[in-house]
Amino acid sequence: MNIPFGSKVAILGRSGVGKSTLLKLITGDLKSDRGSLEISGVEKSQIKNSQNQIFSILDQNPYLFDMTIANNLRLVDPKADNDRLMEVLKEVGLGKLLANLPDGLDTPMREAGSRFSGGEQQRLSLARILLRDTPIVILDEPTVSLDPLTERQVMQTIFRVLKNKSLIWVTHHLIGLENVDRLYFIENGKTKFSGTPVQSKQDPFLKNFGNLTKFNLNKIKNKIKTLDFTGSANLLNLMTVSLVFLLTFSLTYYFISESSINDQIDMTNHENTLIAEQKFIDKVAPYIQKRQKKDGILASITIAQMILESDWGKSSLASKYHNYFGVKSTSDDAKKTVKIDTQEYVNGQWVTVKGTFAVYKNWQESVYQHNRLFLKGTTWNKKQYKDVINAKNYTDGAKALVKNAYATDPDYAKKIIRLVERYHLDIYD
Repeated sequence: MNIPFGSKVAILGRSGVGKSTLLKLITGDLKSDRGSLEISGVEKSQIKNSQNQIFSILDQNPYLFDMTIANNLRLVDPKADNDRLMEVLKEVGLGKLLANLPDGLDTPMREAGSRFSGGEQQRLSLARILLRDTPIVILDEPTVSLDPLTERQVMQTIFRVLKNKSLIWVTHHLIGLENVDRLYFIENGKTKFSGTPVQSKQDPFLKNFGNLTKFNLNKIKNKIKTLDFTGSANLLNLMTVSLVFLLTFSLTYYFISESSINDQIDMTNHENTLIAEQKFIDKVAPYIQKRQKKDGILASITIAQMILESDWGKSSLASKYHNYFGVKSTSDDAKKTVKIDTQEYVNGQWVTVKGTFAVYKNWQESVYQHNRLFLKGTTWNKKQYKDVINAKNYTDGAKALVKNAYATDPDYAKKIIRLVERYHLDIYD
């Protein structure tokens, strides 16, 4: 295994095949009885006293202590001043969080960092790694306890802020594998595959491995459907169902734990959706942030509205006519308008009406015209949306959309707030 400086590699395999042992050999926690481990041509055993200056480790249980944020960070760099601490915290996406904490850097983290969420704890630990500034960073399942969306966001941050470091990443998860240069799949203590993520899909070993671990639970489901719960057989069949469910759970757990790298690379529909959603946000956020600087409308509100009104850009109005906000038009130019059925909340119920909507050249024009609507107001009230424009946070901005009669949906503000919080859109404000 040869890892060039600055490269990103992922090490995968089932539990017990040697991944953790390999990491312990690399970091010096274990000594090898044969073979060699060299760093820049120097045998690892000769530089064991310098390993703290070479390696940093981010694992699934970050070591955070019951002290302030500042003191937790200064464990690796006691001389770092507050400006430097704020710099690394902003790099890992915690600048907004710190700004909203009354005590800022002096905020107590409580035991094991329990004041903060799992994703925030990992970002704090990542900030500490930035302070330490070692050339090699080891990732040992750092996101295993996080939900898929938070996992995706944390991994994006990791690859962004550590782009100039060498990364060695042990993982069972597929999220983020598209960012690595090379995959190593370990089986029975040996490297069975070495190649790029794309090459892994074509590898014969991985294909065979996947075929051996497939299992169909439909037979068990059909068996349950045929059971009779009436008469004297009732107790026996109840016991049978209990055993079937136990068997189902056991076999499902077994085959999930034995799942192949091929299955991991072929992302589930849910994970594909999360990735597509994040890509949508990544695409539109920079332009919307520029509009916020010029127009004063919070980026989080604009992005959330764009998502809600266009269904992530998948609605006919958005995908065909580049209208992402459902902006209507009174233009007489047929090329600039389109008539489409739409749902509106009228007299306490949803009804379908035919609406005339604006047609735009691209999504950027849609954002621009949407903001113009807020800034210019309506023909009967130039200051119709003043509360939206003056909102200082996404909660006030979402409520202002309803207060200023932008939407007829009584739950519109709740939907916007839910989107902002679920996808952390306030980081773009």
